[in-house]
Amino acid sequence: MYGPAHQFETECDGRAVVCSRIRELQETLSAGTIALEISSRNARVQALQNRWDKMRRVIDERAASPDFADVPGGTTGLLCKDYKGKVADTVVYKVDTGLLAELRGHERQAAEELGQWKTRVEERKVIGASPAAMTLAAIFTTAELGSWRRRRGTG
Repeated sequence: MYGPAHQFETECDGRAVVCSRIRELQETLSAGTIALEISSRNARVQALQNRWDKMRRVIDERAASPDFADVPGGTTGLLCKDYKGKVADTVVYKVDTGLLAELRGHERQAAEELGQWKTRVEERKVIGASPAAMTLAAIFTTAELGSWRRRRGTG
């Protein structure tokens, strides 16, 4: 009539301290398992993949939905339905930019986790020029600077 959980509770009625400690240990182990999964790159990538698959399923189901069949772009699955007007009676179809942003974010994060995403940092080149030369370059165009040099006899 009663399951194992009821039997455990009944047995624990007289040993509250022991049962409390058992529950505490179970919670600690559970939290440790979750933390271990999050710290595992493979588990994180798998979680990303699972969420990405679900978002793709939403897109596929929208694309197949008769609600979107006669709407331009509706068969892509990238549109969502919205309502406008004072009583929200006018149907408006929009590109679901939120979903697209989440997909793109998941793809980037997965690529970063797998070492496939490279962030390019533009390297600044140091020019061997004096502060005066830098000021002249900022003030004059190349043609003006050449003309100025010719007049001074330095170029």
